[in-house]
Amino acid sequence: MLALNTSMNNLRLEYLSPADLSDNPKNWREHPSSQTNSLADIIDQVGWAGALLFNEATGRLIDGHARKKIAKDEKVPVLIGSWTEEQESLILASLDPLAAMADANSEKFSELIASLEEQSEAVEAMFKEIEERAGSFDVGEGEFPQIGDEEKTHGQMTFTLTNDQTEIVNEALKVSKGMGPFADDGNKNGLALARICEVFLGSC
Repeated sequence: MLALNTSMNNLRLEYLSPADLSDNPKNWREHPSSQTNSLADIIDQVGWAGALLFNEATGRLIDGHARKKIAKDEKVPVLIGSWTEEQESLILASLDPLAAMADANSEKFSELIASLEEQSEAVEAMFKEIEERAGSFDVGEGEFPQIGDEEKTHGQMTFTLTNDQTEIVNEALKVSKGMGPFADDGNKNGLALARICEVFLGSC
């Protein structure tokens, strides 16, 4: 177990050249072009809205490898701190997973992106992917909503899954989609889930 660091770790913000920031060889995150293109488009619109994280004790980046790549020769905002090798590894291993543990409210996310002006193709594709992930298995409480009239053609189910359950469901959806095309090419996740239910009910 890591010893409790009772000393004040004074962070400071500086603008540095990406060339002065060494990549971390233990960085386990890979950044596809779909992500870096979206990130570059957003930075072009709003500028820097977050800082890279740099460990001056080891001389390595902890967070912000994609932003460093995008910046090229432009100086970037960097939060600089000092951590041991072990502490650096812990931050590197936990920073993104901790953020990913947050639950997603698909309704609020849909409202948020609906309030935005039209975005670039890369950003719109990113929003669509996030919305599909959040909308497939949204987190919420209470009874499943009911379709109350003929004009409503879609309902939304909200429930919570553990990480293990999420893996099983995602794999089942993948298999279901691979069983062949759907008659309706609309909500593929919903169609895949319905197909799974039909197979299950048919086997009972």
